[in-house]
Order: sequence, then structure tokens, then C-alpha cells
Amino acid sequence: MRSIPMEEDDSMDDADDEGNLKMAVGATNTKKKMIYSRKIFAVVSVIFLIYAIGNMTLFITPGVREFVQQFKIFLYLCVPLPIISKILISGVERVSHPPKLHLIIPVFLVHLLAIFLSATTLSLTFDTELVYFSCFIIFMNTGQLVFYTLQNYLVLTPLKMLILLIATSSLNSIFLQILLSIFVFPYFEVVTLSTIISFYIHFNNAFFMNHLSSCDWPVATVWIFSRVPV
Repeated sequence: MRSIPMEEDDSMDDADDEGNLKMAVGATNTKKKMIYSRKIFAVVSVIFLIYAIGNMTLFITPGVREFVQQFKIFLYLCVPLPIISKILISGVERVSHPPKLHLIIPVFLVHLLAIFLSATTLSLTFDTELVYFSCFIIFMNTGQLVFYTLQNYLVLTPLKMLILLIATSSLNSIFLQILLSIFVFPYFEVVTLSTIISFYIHFNNAFFMNHLSSCDWPVATVWIFSRVPV
């Protein structure tokens, strides 16, 4: 029996990869799903780290909380900003279909800033550290999901992923409390909020995987922050 040359095998793999670029990621093999998810989780993890550092910096800066609490106008102006930026993203998506990254990315950055201003204003107004605590935990959760995507043989079911995220949120919250030497730590609230948001990110990623190709992972990242999976 004649063996197929190695060069021919490589060319066949390349052809498969090119073909899968046009195929929804959900219809490809586990390796391609993990590579796709790894990119998204890595970007989302960095975003929440920036959120956590930015919110904490403003929260612990003397005078900032008092200033925001004194002028309630900031609360009324900043809280609705994500809705306005979401409408802006929807408008850009209607103009450019399929979405063009050079148009979507600038609007997405504005949307991320709107989310940050809204959450931070709530945090400062109600004098709660829950926001940046939860952002730190979500950063660690999504960072650990990056390591989960390094394997190519197992895709966890939603129930197993939820159990995993509850466990990681609980352990990461204990680690954060010890690291920051905080005696009064809203443990239950942080674990609950960070688990819900982390699972929502995973669920969105899995949902949009069935509608986008492997090269569309930046679009999926935008949709995680701007769309409800329906």
C-alpha cells in the first residue's frame, strides 16, 4: 500500500483549516473550539483586570467618593451610559453587515468605558467595594478558563462549568481576602456576583460559537459585552 507523503497531509490540514474559517466554530473539533475560546477568555480577563484596578484606584483615592456622593448628577448621568453605547454599537452593526472591525472596535472601547463609568459611579455613590472585589475575582476566573482551554479533549457541560466556577470563585475570594488583609469581606455577595458574571461570559461564548467562525472571535468578544444570547 502506498503511503501518503507528509507534504500532502500538511496541505490537507491547511485546506481543512481554511474551510473551517467559513464554518461555525461549534461545528468544528475540540481543538479549534479551545483555541477560539482561549482568545476570548484572555481578552475578557484583561478587561476585568483593568476594571478592577481602575475602580479600586478611584475608590481608595481620598476625596473622590465624597465628591461623587455630594453631586448626585454623576449617578444620573453615568448609570445609563451603557444603554446609550449599546444603541451606538447596534447602529454601527446595522451600517456594516457583516461587522467590520475597524468600525466596531472604536465603538466597543467606548462601550467598555461606559460600563466602567456606570459601575464605578454606583460603587462610589453607595460606598461599596463589591464592584472591584468582583472584578478581581472575574479576572482570576477567566484567567483560569484560559488554562482550561489549553487541553483539547474535554468540553465541560454548562452544569459542570457552573460547579467549577462556583468553586473557583469561592477559592479566589478567600485568596483575595488574605492577599488584601481584609477582615470585613462581603464573601457571599462577591462569590455570587462573580460566579453569575463568569458563567454568563462562558455561556455567551458557547452560544456565539454556534453562530460565528473561528476568525470572528473579536466579534464574539464585543457581543459578550453588548448582546444577550437569544
